[in-house]
Amino acid sequence: MRLLVIHAENTFFGGAERMLGYFMRQWQAEFGEAAVACVKGSKTAELVPAHWKTVWIPDNTKFSPVNVWRQVQCLRRLREDFKWDIVHAWSARDWELAAVTGRVWRSPVVGALHDHPEADYIYKKRQWLMRLCARYGLDRTVCVSSAVREECDMCGYPGERLVVVRNGIPVVRRVDEIGAKEIDNTDITLGFLGVFSEVKGFAGLFEIAEGLWQRGRRNWRLLIGGGAADTAGEELLRMVKNRYSSAPWWKQIEWHGWISDPGAFFELIDVLIFPSEKFDSLPNVLLESGSKTVPSVASRVGGVPEIVLDGVTGWLFEAGDWSGACDMLSGLLSDRAKVAEAGRRARARVENEFSVDKMIAEFRKVYSDLI
Repeated sequence: MRLLVIHAENTFFGGAERMLGYFMRQWQAEFGEAAVACVKGSKTAELVPAHWKTVWIPDNTKFSPVNVWRQVQCLRRLREDFKWDIVHAWSARDWELAAVTGRVWRSPVVGALHDHPEADYIYKKRQWLMRLCARYGLDRTVCVSSAVREECDMCGYPGERLVVVRNGIPVVRRVDEIGAKEIDNTDITLGFLGVFSEVKGFAGLFEIAEGLWQRGRRNWRLLIGGGAADTAGEELLRMVKNRYSSAPWWKQIEWHGWISDPGAFFELIDVLIFPSEKFDSLPNVLLESGSKTVPSVASRVGGVPEIVLDGVTGWLFEAGDWSGACDMLSGLLSDRAKVAEAGRRARARVENEFSVDKMIAEFRKVYSDLI
């Protein structure tokens, strides 16, 4: 099997790009030769392993038929010495190039979808182009969660071409080699890791802190990793500081800024708070925290319940219900053994259900069904 992966992202690096890095590193030579088409100088290009072929293509973040034609010419040169069997468009912005490539060289095409098909941040014209590609250009649309698949069904995507392949992360050690974090009577350390935005529930995080204090809970610290990605995020941070910086619990918050090594951050906390207020396809942060035996208190949105089993590997509350989240955390603050046990189960679940090896095996099955 010869695989061509297309990912023309040049300006953004997020969960989809991290998953591509994991995928490329774990793709073994015995699976078949592989090549990736990406933008020279992009962060994605830095992830390409030596055993993968690379072809540089122009960025086409803002769709242009002329740029698609230029990209096809780059692939034409690759085709001279690498005759791929299947094309994988890694994200929705890559679908149109993959669809054209499939038509030109009569190759099956798989397109992955990491987002809600009608997310607010996807322009209407892009949504229309995605539906067009899914109906006429892709042989399979791979959704990263069952929640995404359900949304695609409701948006009119061809149901017979939809398949779920969940993201996976590297799992180095077995859960029985890790054990639980030491159980003692010190403060429980809560954590938040992500972008400061309304969508991610950043303001709600401080309502939770306020609620814990009002309930008489003092034995906690809150570590915050991440930062504002735009002016709206900066304004949100200013609003939070103006409102709460004089609160008696403010001194229990530690600001860690942007985190380059999430694993090291999770080593510092006992419970992750994930307060997202809108649909989230399959949050990588929940996989990463679980792999470090850190359970989550998370809002029930999108694909979150596919990762966090309520009362087993973590705890779920309804989006925006900060009082409910406080009640959950208030109980956990006096039961470290319960936290530790949920952490062990979270680690086992990530190992069994969300490993990169399982993700690759399921993608290979999708490919094999088409060639």
